[in-house]
Amino acid sequence: QDALYELAFCYDVLDKQEESIQFYQQYIDSEPYSFAAWYNLGNAYHKISLFEKAIDAYDYAILIKENFSSAYFNKGNALVQLDKYAEAIEVYKQTFEYEPPNADTYCAMGECYEKLEKMDEARAYYKKAVKMDTKLADAWYGIGVTLDFEERYFESLHFYRKALNLDSENPDFWFAIADAHYKLGNLT
Repeated sequence: QDALYELAFCYDVLDKQEESIQFYQQYIDSEPYSFAAWYNLGNAYHKISLFEKAIDAYDYAILIKENFSSAYFNKGNALVQLDKYAEAIEVYKQTFEYEPPNADTYCAMGECYEKLEKMDEARAYYKKAVKMDTKLADAWYGIGVTLDFEERYFESLHFYRKALNLDSENPDFWFAIADAHYKLGNLT
């Protein structure tokens, strides 16, 4: 299994996703119960934006190894790419059955709730994320987005600045701060 992950890493570094897909399909033909091969096939499909195929591959990995939390997480990410946010939330929650909650999963769930315009739930998950990892810029930014959505622009600025302090190269953070100032009438 370790060799399969190393091979996936090599294909990824070389940006050879099609070759990776071919290899894993051939490998699966001879080893159909390799959860790692199905998982790596899903990752390769995901990288070339074949999200439906990625989900199918992750499902096979999960079928073979029910407690494979990384497959659940990546399946959730693929569902997000297909704008299936409610489904993604449920899949992300399944990761907690097999591993302790973590900041990245909480942040991903917050983003899903945000996309569903359920800002209280989104903010609650973003807050759980920053409580676990104070350096997670996307979660701080997410809190700001939820406040901005509720026209609480002044409050949103505080969280946008926290995100920017952690990642000063992110253009979304710069834009959000400028936009909040504009909405507050701070044009100078």
